[in-house]
Amino acid sequence: MTQIKYNGIDAFVSALSPDQFPSVVLVYGNAFLRKGILDFILKRLEGEGDAPRPVTETFHGDDINLGMVMESLSTFSFLSEKKLVVLKDIPLFEPGKLSKELLESFSSLVKTGFPEDHFLLMSIPGIDKRKGLFKSIDQSGLVVDCTIPQGNRMADIKEKKHIFKSIVSKRLSRSKKRMGDKEFETVIERVGYDLDTVIDGMDKLILFSGDDPVIQAHHIDPVIKKTRTDPLYVLTNHVLDRHLSKSIESMDALLAEGFHPLQILAALTNQFRKIMYIKSIICVHNDMQRPLWTAGYDFNRFKSHTLAAVLSYEKLLQEKDNFKEKSKSSDLFLASAAKNPYPVFQNFLKSDKFSLTELIHLFSLLSDMDYKLKSSNTDPELNLKQFLVQACIKDSP
Repeated sequence: MTQIKYNGIDAFVSALSPDQFPSVVLVYGNAFLRKGILDFILKRLEGEGDAPRPVTETFHGDDINLGMVMESLSTFSFLSEKKLVVLKDIPLFEPGKLSKELLESFSSLVKTGFPEDHFLLMSIPGIDKRKGLFKSIDQSGLVVDCTIPQGNRMADIKEKKHIFKSIVSKRLSRSKKRMGDKEFETVIERVGYDLDTVIDGMDKLILFSGDDPVIQAHHIDPVIKKTRTDPLYVLTNHVLDRHLSKSIESMDALLAEGFHPLQILAALTNQFRKIMYIKSIICVHNDMQRPLWTAGYDFNRFKSHTLAAVLSYEKLLQEKDNFKEKSKSSDLFLASAAKNPYPVFQNFLKSDKFSLTELIHLFSLLSDMDYKLKSSNTDPELNLKQFLVQACIKDSP
C-alpha cells in the first residue's frame, strides 16, 4: 500500500480522512524513532474530546503468543467498537523464533483483513522484505522506515548528522534552548551516533544549563563524558545476547566502516572462547556435585561464591606440573579480572544463553570459517552472516 520514512508521517496522516487510516501499520528501525511514531499513531487513532476510547491490547517480546494476537484481531470487544492491537519488539522476521505455521496463518489474516475498526500496529527493530509476511503487510497497510544509516560513507554520515541535529533541535526548542554546531559535534564525538545516549545527554544538559538559553562548551564538559563504545564489542554483545537483527545490523556497519572480515572473525572467536571457558568450568563443577553458578545469581553472590571458587580452581591448575610454564590458554583465566569482576559476571550471565553442545558446534563453525576466509575465494560477508544466524538461533546444531 504505502512505504514512507519516519519524517513523512505528518504529511501522510494529514492527507487522510478519519475513516481512511490503514488497518495495518508496521514501524521498524531505531527504537527511539519507532516510539515517537507509534505514540503519534496511537494518539491519532484514540481520538480526542468526547469520542469513545478504543480498546487497546499490547503484546511484547520474544515470548509472544501469535495465536492470541490473531484471536484478539478477529474478535469484538464489548467495551468499544474500535480495537487497537499493538505488537512491540516481537521476532516476526527472526528465523526460528516463531513457528512457520503460525506465521503463515498470521500473514493470511493480515492479507484478508480484520473486522471494521480493528487496527494492527507493529513496532519491531528489523524486517526481511523477502518474506511473504512483509509482502502481505506492505500490500495491506502502511510501512514506516525508522532506520538510521550505520555505515561510515560520506552519504551515511551526512544523513545521520541531519537526523540527529533535527531531533536534538526539536528537543532543545521545547525547553527554549539552542546549541551551536561546534557544541553538537563535541557531543557526538564523545558519545557517538547512538540516539538514546545523545537524547539522554541533551536532557542532562537542559537541566544543567539552568536559565542559560544557549548550551555551550562549559556546560558540556562536566556533563558529557566520553562513552563511545568499541563497535566490535557492540557486535559481539548482540551475538552473545542471541539478537539476530541487531547482530546483522552491527556487522553491516563494521563492514561499511572498513573493518576486515578477519577482524570481525577474531573478535567473535575471542568472545566465544571466554564463554566456552566459563561454561566448561561450570560443567566441571556440576559434574563434581559442587554447583558453581546458577542462573539467577546476583552480582554479590557471584563475587562471594562463584568468582572465589573459580580463582581457587585456577590456582590449583597452575600448581600442577603441566601448568608450571605459562600455558597458551592461561589468558582465559579469570584471576586477571579479580579487581574488576563485573564484566566477568556479565559473561557468566551470557553463558546461560548457550548449552555446551551449542558452543562446541559454534566453535566448529568458527574454525571452518577461519579456514575458508584464509584459503579460498568464498564470500566473507555471506559466511559471517551464516554464522550469525547459527549463533542466534537456539539449539543451532
